Amino acid sequence: MPAHTTITVTAHLPATPVTHKKTLYWPDTTATTAAWRYGRSYLITINAKTHTGTVTEDGTVIKRFGVSTGKPGYLTRSGIKTITEFDRVQRMTNAGVTDEEVYDLQVPYAMRITDTGEFLHAAPWNSNIGTANTSHGCTNLSYSTAQWMFHTARIGDPVITTGTTRGMEPWNGPGALWNITQPRW
Repeated sequence: MPAHTTITVTAHLPATPVTHKKTLYWPDTTATTAAWRYGRSYLITINAKTHTGTVTEDGTVIKRFGVSTGKPGYLTRSGIKTITEFDRVQRMTNAGVTDEEVYDLQVPYAMRITDTGEFLHAAPWNSNIGTANTSHGCTNLSYSTAQWMFHTARIGDPVITTGTTRGMEPWNGPGALWNITQPRW
């Protein structure tokens, strides 16, 4: 649906008696109408092969930026995801997952995109943003890009990642269901 579309729904319902505090109400209308306006279109695309990303708003690219996605053994999922959470600072650790490459970090500007813990986030420690994939599966952004995105994106905004051999599971977050009918990314 195009951005900023007005949606109107009219339901023709049979008149139904309603009892409230021993008083009987009988609606005299059988049509109920509701209208709302669909918001802006905001799409984040991540290309793991080229280490780049874009933000498109209402069909216009408003930001281009570098990324670093998952390295071998920690591949980022390709497919459709949605932003489900914003955390100004998110503790990230591999405790209980693997003993390899132990980390325990306070990560700034974290935006969750899968139920299993994939995030878009600032990674000021990663000098490979825009040049190589060296993360543990998250999409690493520069501090300034993550800060900007944190303040412009909204819950439910789609994130489409391409360029990896790991597909998105259809159970892994609300946007993941779109991956059932999508081609392999």
